[in-house]
Amino acid sequence: MLSVVVIGKNEALNLKNLYNSLVNINISKEIIYVDSASDDNSVEISRQYFDKVVVLEKSDKLCASAGRYIGTQYAKYTWILYLDGDMELENEFIEFLNNKDFEKFDTNISGFMGFYKYIYKDDSSDENRLLQHKNKIVEHFGGAVMLRKDIVISAGNWNPSVVANEEFDLYVRIQKLGFFVYGLDIKMVKHIAKKVSNFNTLISLFYPLNKRFYGFGQSLVSQYKHGTLWYFIKKRPYPFVYLIVIILSIYNSNLLLLILLLFVYILFHKKWYYNILYFSDIIRGVTGIFHSYNYTPKVKFEY
Repeated sequence: MLSVVVIGKNEALNLKNLYNSLVNINISKEIIYVDSASDDNSVEISRQYFDKVVVLEKSDKLCASAGRYIGTQYAKYTWILYLDGDMELENEFIEFLNNKDFEKFDTNISGFMGFYKYIYKDDSSDENRLLQHKNKIVEHFGGAVMLRKDIVISAGNWNPSVVANEEFDLYVRIQKLGFFVYGLDIKMVKHIAKKVSNFNTLISLFYPLNKRFYGFGQSLVSQYKHGTLWYFIKKRPYPFVYLIVIILSIYNSNLLLLILLLFVYILFHKKWYYNILYFSDIIRGVTGIFHSYNYTPKVKFEY
């Protein structure tokens, strides 16, 4: 009934806690760990706990979507619960699973997610950092999500050539098929995370500190190849509107006022930082397109 697909790299310190958080799931389940060429003893530890361990060949293109892509192929049950190796499943979501509440929803609901709790090395935490709607269809989801396998496959599976923004890339394709993810008003996971300063977050939006910078552009290429680019643009129109207005303003400076009006509109209809995000989408989109590639992860070992 449920395949739990865990992805990770060098998660030796976290895998036991993750497994212990899953043992109280009472419905039929399998737990699959997909390892992205770890340098520590993650594989040896995972073999003690998980039903299936898949080790990917080392590559500079390995990413979260590559692990989920392979994990989806190995999953044998109807539902797949995707988790990262540094997560722990919360009791509220376990209760949701054990009660089989996911069977009570309309057939167009292909997935579920709940709230995150981020836990940092300094013992501080951040509740519900991942924004979502409560008890309704969500506009996006993160790395912890439960999805129907048949819908994931029908949508083209996770794209291993998208290093970031991979969740939205998949979700757009799922929505194009007429299916949606439902946001539950319950706790889902604890996530052991590295705290990033607001300054570094801002810099990462405009400068390639790592390969994730190119994810938005790679997702545009992915949408084009899947024939869903226009649907993607309709779901996230603002960076494209900004780009069009900026180009037009180059030829007619009187149109600069439109940029200000768009900025104010977003300011009042969303949060202020969305303007920064949409401007960065333009830069990350253009550069990411030129850093796109076709990559299929290969399995080195399986246990």
